[in-house]
Amino acid sequence: MSFKVNPFIYVAALPATAILGLAGVLLFRNVSSSDIPLFNPQNYAQSWRTLEGNTYLARGTIHQQLGYEQGKARLLSIKTFDETGIPRSTPTLIIIPAELDKTAVFEVGQRYEFTLFVNRGNCIAKKIKSY
Repeated sequence: MSFKVNPFIYVAALPATAILGLAGVLLFRNVSSSDIPLFNPQNYAQSWRTLEGNTYLARGTIHQQLGYEQGKARLLSIKTFDETGIPRSTPTLIIIPAELDKTAVFEVGQRYEFTLFVNRGNCIAKKIKSY
């Protein structure tokens, strides 16, 4: 006895699979940085030890390029934005490791989203995304 599959099942399964796949991609993309707390430069300037060992999200513009040593790191000054998108007045120094330095071109005024890790009082970029 052979079992015949109704062709309608194939027609219905294809769009359903595409919709589920698209929903999965959209959900995965939205989880990336939304769970990371926003970096506050005032808190960092007042007491960086309270931020030690934590990861933060910083959105901002490059204020100055302060140093670069090929194969090691780049030192930038950035001005971050608060939760509402208003620029903060306190610039923050961040270190861009050599492996991330190759992923972007850093020009004064460019906007980036940085995932920062605070280690020994230094803000070290772990991820960089232009926006």
